[in-house]
Amino acid sequence: MEEKELKTKPCVRRAKDNYIAKFDVANVNLPKGSKEIIRKTTGKSINAYINELVKEDMLAKYGISI
Repeated sequence: MEEKELKTKPCVRRAKDNYIAKFDVANVNLPKGSKEIIRKTTGKSINAYINELVKEDMLAKYGISI
């Protein structure tokens, strides 16, 4: 089997990996159309909206500020 040549330079790949390592990643599946409804209603991205909800919930229920 032939080895594929990577198109991304090693320094770019390292920078991307270092950036990604700073975050916990969670995938969320929503019904089709939810993204646009949330964006129009709240004026925020899905990521910003979910982050806000999680922070508020953790503080309200558990007294933990994240």
